[in-house]
Amino acid sequence: MLTTLCRGFLDLTWPCDCLCCDEPIERPGFCDGCALYVEPRDGPRCVQCDADLPTLGPAHHCGRCLARRPRFDRVHGLFDYAGPVGDAIRKAKYSARVDGQRAVTRAVRAATPEALRDDPPHAIVPIPLHPRRLKRRGDDLPVQIAGVVAQALGVPLMARLTRRVRDTAPQAGLDETTRRS
Repeated sequence: MLTTLCRGFLDLTWPCDCLCCDEPIERPGFCDGCALYVEPRDGPRCVQCDADLPTLGPAHHCGRCLARRPRFDRVHGLFDYAGPVGDAIRKAKYSARVDGQRAVTRAVRAATPEALRDDPPHAIVPIPLHPRRLKRRGDDLPVQIAGVVAQALGVPLMARLTRRVRDTAPQAGLDETTRRS
């Protein structure tokens, strides 16, 4: 937690660099060039798991959801993990960059689509960090992002509804098959 506080103070008082390309910038966040690429995901998506679909069309499911229905109603991803928002998330998670947290929450707030606002979920339920990882990082970025989404949609945040009981290995750098096992 002390690292996060110190980094936050330094972000406010010391010259900073872009969260994506590391070029020096005047204010925390993204340089003008990288800010152009902070765009929400676009294109056809599975209405249940949010996977990319090859064709457009309303109320389409991907092959995986058709073959074996997931135990959830829907997922809505705003950004790909690649690109500036993913870079900001990684810097916030692994380098205690407070400006990364702010940049991500601003992007999420701005990108929350009208379709989700028109048909919001009953609540937002984030998957929290394991207590050991939370202690190492100092804060729980997924819960913070979930709070921004809940506020934007006007629905409750139920951050204590779930808890992580196993301290699993970090999934960063793993492929999809390995993450699922």
